[in-house]
Amino acid sequence: MIEPHTLNPPHPALLEQDALVETMFSQTTDAIVLIDPVSQRFIQFNAAAHLGLGYSRAEFAQLSIADIQAEHSRTDITVNIAAILAGTLTQFETRHRSKDGAICEVAVTFRPLQHRGHTLISAVWRDVTAQNARDRDHLVRTARLQLHTQLISAITTTPAGINGELECFAAEVTEQLGVALDIARVSVWQINTANGNLECLNLFERASTRHTTGMVLEAAHYHRELNHLHTARYIDVADALTDARIANYVDSYLKPLGITALLACGIISAGQLRGALCFEQVSGIYHWHEDEVRFGCQVADQIGMVMLTQERLALLNALRRSEICLNRAQVVSQTGHWRLDLTTTQLTCSDELYRIFGLPTATPVTLETFITRLHPSDCPMVIDAWNQALTGKPCQITHRILVNNATRWVEERAEFEFTDDGQPLNGLGIVQDITERVQTTQKLEAYRLHLEELVASRTAELEEAKEAADIANYAKSEFLSQMSHELRTPMNAILGFAQLLEYDDQLTELQRESVNEILRGGHKLLKLINEILDLASLEAGKIELYFEAVALDDLIIECFATVTPLAQTRQITLWHEVAPELVLWADRRRLKQVIINLISNAILYNRPEGRAGLKAQLKITTPPRVCLQVLDTGQGIPPGQMSELFMPFVRLKLNDPRVEGIGIGLAACRRLVEAMNGQIGVNSVLHEGSSFWLELPAAPLEV
Repeated sequence: MIEPHTLNPPHPALLEQDALVETMFSQTTDAIVLIDPVSQRFIQFNAAAHLGLGYSRAEFAQLSIADIQAEHSRTDITVNIAAILAGTLTQFETRHRSKDGAICEVAVTFRPLQHRGHTLISAVWRDVTAQNARDRDHLVRTARLQLHTQLISAITTTPAGINGELECFAAEVTEQLGVALDIARVSVWQINTANGNLECLNLFERASTRHTTGMVLEAAHYHRELNHLHTARYIDVADALTDARIANYVDSYLKPLGITALLACGIISAGQLRGALCFEQVSGIYHWHEDEVRFGCQVADQIGMVMLTQERLALLNALRRSEICLNRAQVVSQTGHWRLDLTTTQLTCSDELYRIFGLPTATPVTLETFITRLHPSDCPMVIDAWNQALTGKPCQITHRILVNNATRWVEERAEFEFTDDGQPLNGLGIVQDITERVQTTQKLEAYRLHLEELVASRTAELEEAKEAADIANYAKSEFLSQMSHELRTPMNAILGFAQLLEYDDQLTELQRESVNEILRGGHKLLKLINEILDLASLEAGKIELYFEAVALDDLIIECFATVTPLAQTRQITLWHEVAPELVLWADRRRLKQVIINLISNAILYNRPEGRAGLKAQLKITTPPRVCLQVLDTGQGIPPGQMSELFMPFVRLKLNDPRVEGIGIGLAACRRLVEAMNGQIGVNSVLHEGSSFWLELPAAPLEV
């Protein structure tokens, strides 16, 4: 109900006019008010005016323009009223304040009018808040779409993308999107086909402008998310900390980095998920617009294209490298290839084939071109082999060709493809230049014949020399044997008479010492004579061995009892470690001789207060053998002198000069061990010690 504010009673005609105005006011949805330009108060108004701002009629009747105006000051209002009354201002958009303080945007139309002798202002306004919001959203969306279009255009023409340089492209795209779209973090991830893990190609942080690579997300921890990304194509998360779809990596990934909103777009190629493009915000909840999601998927598709380009270029490069390697291999191996289409008679040849036949490279050739290069003597043979190949038989032939009046040897292989009815369709073959090989073979054959003549001549000379050496060696052995026998007889006489003198009680102290010296020297000389005699017998093959089952435990005890005084004299600690119940098949006396000799050497050539010992164990072979090792902690043997150890009458330079001997012991040991069907050897480390070993057959179970 519109209530006029007037002092004079209205004329009946005016009452009718007021009724008409009231009817018009009540039937419109726009807010309509009549304003007193002097007091700036509302004289008349409809329900849309006061209800739209949340006031009752009585409350609104007490208000003025300044009470509802949220944008203009009182001065501005006064200026506006003057302009309206002057007819220069008829409409504008402004903001009104509701009773509850809410602000709404309105479009107001003004018109001055005369009412009952007074000049009033008619103001009609319409709430345009929603419309303006839609308009602003449309402008923002339009600007965003334009930016997206520009970015897509720039991304698709990036040289790195065109060239398939995926890592470089990822770095450019993440930075470009992060800066242009004002996104905190933009990253590109690729799935490793070997293990399924997500590997970060590049991550750009807008705040620090820093790029990061190499991070890995294990597929086992994000299996559900990857499946969702594959099936739904994208995951748009406004509140990353509460969304169940990404719950698996809230604590491990999102929270530590402060990520609050996430948009992940799958990179899909040939129906397979290849990776993901991720947009991440760190400034609170963010609702991703539909066009932002669509744009992200478009960029992800472009990344997928770059991945395919990279793979395609990699295959092309591999093919080029393979072709280069093939060509190089053909040049190195002097092998060319050809292909013949029998339906069109088109012949395709490699560069090396042109070189082999002395033809200009890439010139048109036919089968007849190569036939003209055949050596006349080999031409029938080659044509016959070719005809045989056309029937399906294998073709491999060596023949000659003529190139610039020079003869070349080639080896050729060919095979054909056939139709279902047995007709030859295509031919494929290789030709290798084997001229050098043939010439080399011919030279080698001539050289072989020459060598055979030389070998025959040298063999005859060596046989003569060997025969002479055998005669000399036999003579030496005979001489040593006879000399030893001749020396032993007087030596025994000397020792015998010296022993008689030893028992004479009338000898003075000086005489007794002289007799003892005679005995000591005599025994040493007799021992040396016996060793020489043994060595001579061994070399002459005259030594007699008596094989029997030898219990090693008892034998070792006897050997150690013999050498213990020597060890005590030199302060050497003896030890032995023998597996129980070891039985050898050997000559007991000769085996004891070998062991005593080796242990004595281990004592004599040891360092002061050193250790010497023996180990023995069964070696599981067929037949079984027993392995003995004599070890010492001496100075060791230089590698260059190892070969001299078992040579007769040779003593190593590093041997202690205080140790007597002429180098017969080890030579005799070697021959005795070999005579008992065994082996002997040595391992030594300089300044640490040596290990002499020997292997002999174990005794059979039944003897």
